[in-house]
Amino acid sequence: MDYLTRLGIALGAPDSLAYQAAGPYWEALWNRDVGGVPVPSDGTRVVMDPDGAFVSYLYTETPVAPAPASTISEAAALAKTPFCRNSSGGPNGLVETCAAKLEWHAPALTPGARLQLCWRIDYTRKDNDESRASMVWLDAGTGETVDGAATM
Repeated sequence: MDYLTRLGIALGAPDSLAYQAAGPYWEALWNRDVGGVPVPSDGTRVVMDPDGAFVSYLYTETPVAPAPASTISEAAALAKTPFCRNSSGGPNGLVETCAAKLEWHAPALTPGARLQLCWRIDYTRKDNDESRASMVWLDAGTGETVDGAATM
């Protein structure tokens, strides 16, 4: 990426690179990390024309709350979400997946709140008739539910 070199920006491969046909433009995103944990809403965004010419650069950094002194384990976080299962071959072609990862999260019901360290639990359930997905965020220190969202 010659334009980054000219601007004095040294970045590795982006976390995502997507073509936005509505622009049209290319958008490269590098997520910010705090303490080695991703902050999905923050980071570096570079926009380029379809031919690769530089258009704009934006860096976002949201304040974070102090990380807890200790965090619950991934297994403990999954245990706090009893609906979570990883299975396949169930009735009517049922397949369930559940995964956990640490991330900094902004609680949806607390506008302006600092980001807090959470376990993000992603659950997907698919069978021959329907698909459902949901996410829940648990406080990484206490395991208490912070937020949730249905995605399908």
